[in-house]
Amino acid sequence: TAVLDGDGDPALAACLDRRGAWPRAVGDAWRAVHRDEIPGLPAAIDIYGTRYNAVWFDEEADPAPLAAVLDELVARLGLVGGVVRVHRRNPHQRGLKEEVAVRGDVPETFAVTEHGLTYAINLRSTQHTGLFPDQRDTRRRVARIAAGRRVGNLFAFTCSFSVAAVAAGAEVAFSVDTARSCLETGKANFAGNGLADAGRGKFIQEDARRWLARQQRRREEDPDAWQPLDLLVCDPPVFASGKEGRFAVEKEWAGLARAGAELLGPDGVAVFANNHRTGDHARYRRQLQAVFGRVTDLRPPLDFPVLAGRPHHVRTFWCEDPRA
Repeated sequence: TAVLDGDGDPALAACLDRRGAWPRAVGDAWRAVHRDEIPGLPAAIDIYGTRYNAVWFDEEADPAPLAAVLDELVARLGLVGGVVRVHRRNPHQRGLKEEVAVRGDVPETFAVTEHGLTYAINLRSTQHTGLFPDQRDTRRRVARIAAGRRVGNLFAFTCSFSVAAVAAGAEVAFSVDTARSCLETGKANFAGNGLADAGRGKFIQEDARRWLARQQRRREEDPDAWQPLDLLVCDPPVFASGKEGRFAVEKEWAGLARAGAELLGPDGVAVFANNHRTGDHARYRRQLQAVFGRVTDLRPPLDFPVLAGRPHHVRTFWCEDPRA
């Protein structure tokens, strides 16, 4: 194991030993170092094929210690380059900006695999890479029940849940997002997996709240022609702003849960997720329990360890028996 080989940083070696070979056995997008997993290193490092994406979270601390960890990862894993992102508070606006440094060989886009499917990655010019490894297991769970189902994917980003569902035999997947560029990447992901020609992927550039309201009106206006969803995925951002105004998941969660449950058939299943680190986990669950008979907490993949005394990195709920 990495710990027993006696070389390098023992804290990094322990991180790699915790993961073993399992993440790389199912794909080449995984987390090598979780946030706060190495004491004194406020950073997370994700691996995408032969490249890394490192994020430094402490705007007050010097990110220099991260360089030695990355150099060792490059040597251990045979990486060819990567990106370092440093969060900085913007003094003129609320929120954070990112300083991005590219090291080594990092093309504008490239592909990674997960459970036999390929996804486009962009480390250079977008804030998010194109695929969130922390939802790897959830995508697999969705795929296992997707055959023959009508799927709604809200805040779809680059449509990875839709790709997994349609590849597993979903009747149709509606991917809803306000960002045209994300939906274009989603279309490319469908094409890259040989799924584009079947017409089972529908891409809707629209605010998810507006889309939900529009589906509700269609149901009320023509209930005989209405076809409910069988599977819903809702993974909204914590905060966002756009033409529809500001979005804050803490304020919108209950409404999304209620509207989503209303569009599901009696045997429908929903996945709700968010990464609001300072949010009230019990409150998020209670709001789902108000409209679903069964709500189950899903643990993150093993490369996203739950650390004692630290907030949830991501919370994911599997919801059944819609009461709406």
